[in-house]
Amino acid sequence: MRQAAEKAGSWPEVRGGILDYLQTGRLPATGGAGKSRWPLPGIEVKVPASREKFGQDSFPNREMLIEIAILEQRYDDAVALFQELNKTRRWSWSIDEQLATAIAASHPDVALGIWKSIADRLIRQVKPKAYQEAARYLRHMRRVYGETGRLADWNALIVSLRLEHKAKRRLVEVLDGLVKAGDL
Repeated sequence: MRQAAEKAGSWPEVRGGILDYLQTGRLPATGGAGKSRWPLPGIEVKVPASREKFGQDSFPNREMLIEIAILEQRYDDAVALFQELNKTRRWSWSIDEQLATAIAASHPDVALGIWKSIADRLIRQVKPKAYQEAARYLRHMRRVYGETGRLADWNALIVSLRLEHKAKRRLVEVLDGLVKAGDL
């Protein structure tokens, strides 16, 4: 959309209308960005009946706003939106990994918190396959702890996971595998 709007010389207006729509749910041509500022023809898509009946409960669309902030490298905005998103009830955590990867260098503590949360959710599944998946996020955490000179915190995390989940033999095996692979 950006490429097409830039060719038409109207990207700032289109961007503003899109961001306003994602924040409020108001279609741009119906007052979201103001008719005088929206450079494109009116939106021809009708509002779904379910939205008319139940209101605009899917707005603001924080996940999409986070994706846009990541794309535009506005990491402070992405983190702020993510903190708002975490206050809501969510069914999906698809944006979490994407955000953590994008902000690992600029906001390492937030990235570590996201990866820890994902790993904890996976460990709570009490399935060997989930433990292997959790190890992937633990490796990300190890890398960031190493880059920020906090390997003692990494070691403490592994010790606490071992103590908290000592009855989960398969998880302990996965943690041992991280140590043997040189990740610890």
